[in-house]
Amino acid sequence: MVESAAVSAQKPDPTGLRGQINLLLEQVIELVRLYVSAARQEVEEGFTQLKMGALFIGLSLAFMAVAAMVLVLLLVSAISAALGLPLWVTALFVLAVVILLAALFAWLAYRRFKRARMMPEETIAAAREDLEWVQHWTKRG
Repeated sequence: MVESAAVSAQKPDPTGLRGQINLLLEQVIELVRLYVSAARQEVEEGFTQLKMGALFIGLSLAFMAVAAMVLVLLLVSAISAALGLPLWVTALFVLAVVILLAALFAWLAYRRFKRARMMPEETIAAAREDLEWVQHWTKRG
């Protein structure tokens, strides 16, 4: 008799209110686990798609680099033929222009990087303000 009382004290009656609440909590927890698992699977599928997209962009950029080199060779040949200059003089001129453009864009990038703020200062200030407001109202009560 003492043994049966100990067993019933450990395991609530599933038909009672406490048992129904425990069952509901277990089911809610299991549902949340299923949602988390499904979300994780969706995110993994999304990352797989992103990786494939990044690979294709990389291949596209590689082919565009080759196309740019061929275009520069075509430009050098066309200028050389049009002006009657030796090929090496035209190539040297085009190289100087390309280097000047690269330097210009590097300088513009440097200015952008220098101005970039990596700390979300406005968001931090708003969060601090909210925290102070919550602290003020919790101290009043």
